[in-house]
Amino acid sequence: MMTHDGSREGVLGFVPVQNGVKAQTIPTAPIATAWLAAALLAATSLAAACGGLPDAPGESTTSGSEIATSSSLRVEHYQVEYAGHDGRLAHQIGERHALGWRARPGMPTSQYMTYGPYKADLSPGRYVVTFDFVMLNGAVASGDVLELNVFALHLNRTLAARRVQRFEFGDTGEAHPFTLVFDNPGGTPLEFRALWLGGVDVVHTRTRVRPIDEGQLGLLWNRRVGFGPEQIVAPGTVEPRGGVWHINSRIYGARPGSVPSATAQQLCGQEAIGVAYSTSTDHRVSESARPTVLYPSYDPNRPDGCAIVDGSTFFDSTDDRGWPASISEPWHMLNQCLPTNSGPGRGWKMCHYTASQPQGPWRFQPNHTVMPSSLWNPICAGPGKSCPGTPGAVFDEGTPDFLFKYRGYRYFSFHGYDGVRGYRGAARTKDFVTWETRGPKLPGDAMIASKDCAATVPGCIGGGASSMLKSGDYYYLLIETPTKNLACTAGQNWPFMLFRSTDIARSGKWEPFPGNPFIPDPYFAAQPANSFCGLQYAQWIQDTSADIYLQYQDTLARTTRLRALQKPAALRKYSGRQLYHLIGRGEGSAWSATVLDGPGVLAYGPYVRDLPQRDLTASFYLAVDNNAAGDNAIFTLDVFDATTGDILAARTIERSEMPAAEKASAFSLRFSTAGRGGHAIETRVIATGTTYLRLDKVEIF
Repeated sequence: MMTHDGSREGVLGFVPVQNGVKAQTIPTAPIATAWLAAALLAATSLAAACGGLPDAPGESTTSGSEIATSSSLRVEHYQVEYAGHDGRLAHQIGERHALGWRARPGMPTSQYMTYGPYKADLSPGRYVVTFDFVMLNGAVASGDVLELNVFALHLNRTLAARRVQRFEFGDTGEAHPFTLVFDNPGGTPLEFRALWLGGVDVVHTRTRVRPIDEGQLGLLWNRRVGFGPEQIVAPGTVEPRGGVWHINSRIYGARPGSVPSATAQQLCGQEAIGVAYSTSTDHRVSESARPTVLYPSYDPNRPDGCAIVDGSTFFDSTDDRGWPASISEPWHMLNQCLPTNSGPGRGWKMCHYTASQPQGPWRFQPNHTVMPSSLWNPICAGPGKSCPGTPGAVFDEGTPDFLFKYRGYRYFSFHGYDGVRGYRGAARTKDFVTWETRGPKLPGDAMIASKDCAATVPGCIGGGASSMLKSGDYYYLLIETPTKNLACTAGQNWPFMLFRSTDIARSGKWEPFPGNPFIPDPYFAAQPANSFCGLQYAQWIQDTSADIYLQYQDTLARTTRLRALQKPAALRKYSGRQLYHLIGRGEGSAWSATVLDGPGVLAYGPYVRDLPQRDLTASFYLAVDNNAAGDNAIFTLDVFDATTGDILAARTIERSEMPAAEKASAFSLRFSTAGRGGHAIETRVIATGTTYLRLDKVEIF
């Protein structure tokens, strides 16, 4: 059948759907009890349901049983979810499967395995849609597997599209989330479509769509905020935990009493480099002494004979699934390391150390060394890659950056070098012995290559050291983009560029910051012939309070420049303790609950009545103790008009969406108070009872 314009899109657009769009009831977690789904999330003011609480913030010990019941909440205007076999999604090909809707070899290719549901009630704005797929069998080793797109029916226009290649899937049968960001013009039914291109046996398990959360760094990206005053501190990388900034820095020279300096120079051909440690409790305004905690071994049989440098330190007490020492030694350090001249495999590697406390003693893990090219060889292998596939062509795995933990895997990025060009890649591991370069949230290719920076930085050879921070739905990647090589060579430009993506994307798929280079190289601008690598090692720092800082080293001045990200002035700001509660207990100024509290309303209120009538944002700052235990829903956020009973915005958060364990992360809801002058506006946090959950504060701006 052909439409008025003969397009395939039109054909799909006119295929009838048997069932209408059904609203999602939040929370989506199946563990939510009946009273929680039917009462807590009902379009009912909790103040009214609990007998008329006052409109000022305070504490409540009202039990959940006192909440009046009502019909379940319809929030299809904000967040929806469709199972891959749901009747609201139509199909040209495929068959039902226990996990969703399946397309397998032998079926017609270039056909839509899922499309629909002609959703017309999304207001104009920017959205993110996530398609979850599981690969059952990879019959082909390379090539395109899927095309995912968002189609506006009345406009007969594709709003966003992406091709998914074979190497973007792993081989483990895990669910892979693939995202698309699109701008919805409004007033037209939308289809979320998965075109199967053949060769691979896949199951579409679900489709989710909601307004995008750009996070705190989105304010910086859109030039709504900047950075505060600059602070000059000593060089060092920072890992915040429990209000303390743990700082690791370079220390030059041999361990006292180990080997004479002349012997060290002979063994290494350079001065030895180790790790010093210090702390700060005031964001580096002051800092403790810096004792050395890791020295090179000078052992020709070890990979760290001459240098332990430029690494990532992090705390992780959650399950390791294969390496029991993690629980007793929850501090990890993955560093770039260099052996002696006669040591194993001359060249940069990555070495792993563990400790029970950040000041050490640190224990070298001899079986956890990442050897040169061991990660880059599989990353670059195969057609269509952004890095050379010849074995050994890309090497020097180094400057590791711990990204996050997901489904029991630790994810890291690291640089690579082919002698001319620099690359940035990513891999994951559960035990630091076996590493995977393909799988969920991995690009299966270089993340950054020269093509990503050459148009902005003439002569750019690719990427070097980087820092990535998850803020809202985006990963914000800040990376060195030099113009000659990854060494400090005279006459080269060494700026930083900023990129973002909702995925850990492959090269060419990152959105560049409109104002790149994000941090220009002042030395190159002042004296091009005499510049080297004046600015290095930029790092995002997210404090345990979710405040964000940026620091980068001024190598020539031998200092570090540190600045705090500014925030727009909050119209209202409430600590977790200041709001009302049906479960949980105070934890300092915060409010928390555990699995023993069961599901319930962690916080609600404050029924503020004098907000301006315009578009607003509510930011909720929450933390969990474990972000790697699965993809289950752990809490729901909403903004509620208690005067009219309208849900203004809502969102359910899964555990895997938490960027880190034991650190507060900000989740934002956009809502409008236009025409709601004098209405009592309530913010709510509803826990599913499946994890420890802490609410630090709620801000409205």
